Amino acid sequence: MKTTLKKNEARRLKDIKRLQILDTLPEQDFDEITKLASHICETPVALISIIDKDRQWFKSKVGLDISETPREVAFCNYAIAKPEEILEVENALNDDRFSSNPLVHGENPVIAYTGIPLVSEKGFAIGTLCTIDHKPKLLTKEQKESLKILASQVVRIFELRKANIELSHTTKELKKRYEELELFAGVVSHDMKSPLANISLTIDTLKKKLDLYELEDEIVNTYLGYLKGSSMSMSNYIQGILDYYKSDHTANDDVKKIELRPLLKKLMDILDVDHAYKIKLPPKETVLYANENALHQILLNIITNSIKYCDKETPKITVSFAEDKEHYILSVEDNGPGIKKEDQSKIFELFNNLDTTDRFGKRGTGIGLATVKKLVYSLDGTIRVESKLGKGTNFIFEIPKPYEMTVI
Repeated sequence: MKTTLKKNEARRLKDIKRLQILDTLPEQDFDEITKLASHICETPVALISIIDKDRQWFKSKVGLDISETPREVAFCNYAIAKPEEILEVENALNDDRFSSNPLVHGENPVIAYTGIPLVSEKGFAIGTLCTIDHKPKLLTKEQKESLKILASQVVRIFELRKANIELSHTTKELKKRYEELELFAGVVSHDMKSPLANISLTIDTLKKKLDLYELEDEIVNTYLGYLKGSSMSMSNYIQGILDYYKSDHTANDDVKKIELRPLLKKLMDILDVDHAYKIKLPPKETVLYANENALHQILLNIITNSIKYCDKETPKITVSFAEDKEHYILSVEDNGPGIKKEDQSKIFELFNNLDTTDRFGKRGTGIGLATVKKLVYSLDGTIRVESKLGKGTNFIFEIPKPYEMTVI
């Protein structure tokens, strides 16, 4: 008999994954607990088990040679189904749940079993601390209380381990942020001086001309054009930086029901896409559940790139949608100049614009696609690029569906 998986199974498995404990070497802290459990409960076998997707793996074991069993035959699989209770089996031969279990028969059979669920800080039963005997047995009240205390200690070690992993990850992220900010300071000090200098010089020159001469409209418009161009360049640069560093907060927004076609039409209005473009969108009925603000920013940045860098007389953009059991798959394909194979791994790097200019002769900031990658990754997704020179580029990204939609 198999226990019925709860709807939070995916979250439980993710909690185990965060521990980074599966298939690790023996550790003294855990081994001392199983030895103590075996001694206190007077049983030949004591285990710390982790219930993985398809198996039961033993982090620590006393009186057992194997390191794992299939999940479908694991007594502990029944124990985690009721995290608030102790699973106690006096004689498995007389228990309908286990009497036909292969572990109950043969050499060193599992006859008596007591399992304490190991419940994480997030409330998920990730495994058990259990004792096993080869003959019928019930633990005393004192033995069960002692086993509970030992199980609590196992959970504390697990949580400490998780905290250390998260601390290590945070340290790496902070180091990376520091390096990015350091790079940002250097690039900004160089790249933003030119637009600012142009603005200042243009304003000064314009004032002098206005004072000394009666200017024609054409000249005034030329200077104002310079002023506007420099201002826009600076504004876009700053906005790109803000979007990049705001993406962490954007990715934390709530999941919503999104009708994809209206969202894309809204983006086209923002980008002021005219009839010269051939845009192909997904069907009207296309719906997904995701972080709307993050998806909006991802698609906006990719489509903006497709429009800006297209070198064809009639730009074509195709936005496609597909899904499998666990993911949404979206792609934005264009008929632009394409990207060299050796450059495809660089396009998501912050401030890397590949030294190229758009269809208006302006150089990119190298921020937009870096923001896209950052947002996709923060949603636990993946992104890749497929491109052929002279034919176009296809950006494909996958984001996971909400857990409630993937777990049956």
